[in-house]
Amino acid sequence: MYYIPNDLMFGYKKFDAKVNYMEPWNWASSQYEFKIEGLKKIIKIEIDPSKRLADFNQADNIIEIPQ
Repeated sequence: MYYIPNDLMFGYKKFDAKVNYMEPWNWASSQYEFKIEGLKKIIKIEIDPSKRLADFNQADNIIEIPQ
């Protein structure tokens, strides 16, 4: 789990689970890039898996990566 706050939030939320805190995402930027270290293959990327954000179209929040 990776937590990427918006730069206008001025801080980080606290989580009970293990979370990797990333650098804030600039609100005006359409892209965000970071590297994941390790040997595991990425099979899925999901934005807001907890469904806490007010998101009109949650159907576009998941990308399945073919093996």
